[in-house]
Amino acid sequence: MKPGEGMVTDGGRLVWADVEEAAQLAFKVWASRPELRWAKEAWELLGKAGMTQFSTELRRYEVAIRFLVLCDYLSRLLLRCMG
Repeated sequence: MKPGEGMVTDGGRLVWADVEEAAQLAFKVWASRPELRWAKEAWELLGKAGMTQFSTELRRYEVAIRFLVLCDYLSRLLLRCMG
């Protein structure tokens, strides 16, 4: 796959549609999936703050890593709340 291929990017921005499939795999805690809704809202807030934008391929990877950090944060939060 070539860099950026298959992405639904909105002109230099990683949008929810780009990460939604991964999010659905990462956030499977409760049947009603409130954690997935939380992740989407959090991602949209990051977008409003300009934290999902990129201008180079390297910056796109940084934004993708930001999504992974969001996943990790929510996982740790859920473990702490449930644990």
